[in-house]
Amino acid sequence: MVIHEEKTVTVDVVSCGKAIYEERLRDLLETEENIGKILVIDTASGDYEMDADHVQAFFRLSNRQTPGNFFGMRIGYTTLGAFRGGKMQRTPPR
Repeated sequence: MVIHEEKTVTVDVVSCGKAIYEERLRDLLETEENIGKILVIDTASGDYEMDADHVQAFFRLSNRQTPGNFFGMRIGYTTLGAFRGGKMQRTPPR
């Protein structure tokens, strides 16, 4: 039961984070100078931080918001990172 609840919360955070990005932030933040930067979104408030370093973005946001339901992503890419030399894919333009 606990595993199912944790998985549901994770799915909700991811869905909510992606929706906030697509609906409110993508047009504002997905510029050439921001491509590749890390974006951390508090899914409860919609507040966010952006930085080249994911740890710095997380700490700055957690100084303003109680850490809990944070969603992280790399601006302009479909994934945050890649393993074993895998290639990260860019998101398609609007």
